Amino acid sequence: MSARRYLLHLATAAVLYFLAGKLGLALASVNESASPFWLPSGIAIAAALLFGLRIWPAIAVAAFFVNVTTTGSVATSAGIAIGNTLEAVIAAELVNRFAAGSASFERPQGVVHFAALIMPATAISATVGLFSLWAGGYADPSQMLEVWLTWFLGDLGGALIFTPLIVLWSRKAGRRPVPGNVLEAVALALI
Repeated sequence: MSARRYLLHLATAAVLYFLAGKLGLALASVNESASPFWLPSGIAIAAALLFGLRIWPAIAVAAFFVNVTTTGSVATSAGIAIGNTLEAVIAAELVNRFAAGSASFERPQGVVHFAALIMPATAISATVGLFSLWAGGYADPSQMLEVWLTWFLGDLGGALIFTPLIVLWSRKAGRRPVPGNVLEAVALALI
């Protein structure tokens, strides 16, 4: 991959992650940094599956800026960014190693493996993020479990829904559209 193409992938992933992150944190209720639905997890894992683990700087930078511009300190935002980056890298590595990588969505068995393999990665993100908030004084100790569960389930939901969608869409992007598929895509978008 050329340096120019690599930079384009980094920039695209970072911008999409940042915009989705701002939207996700607008839904936060238990804690300003824990969203019940975190679309950026799906974007980051899909980017790592499609472009390789070299995409991690885009995820780290975007995650940092999403959080530092929302709430918290530079230190807590850096901690959260580390957790979010680890989530994408670990999930992609596990899926690449044990579930056929971006081809895992072509068979039901691959989808089941994908779902099981991303759980540890989303748990790591929730744990590192919550610890960062707690260490910085931004998480109420009485709500730790609730914040962790919200974070974990939000990341898991974003990954389960959007990673397959992005990967499948990008793998088929070069193919010529079939009229029935176009109608199906329009109906799906409307739903």
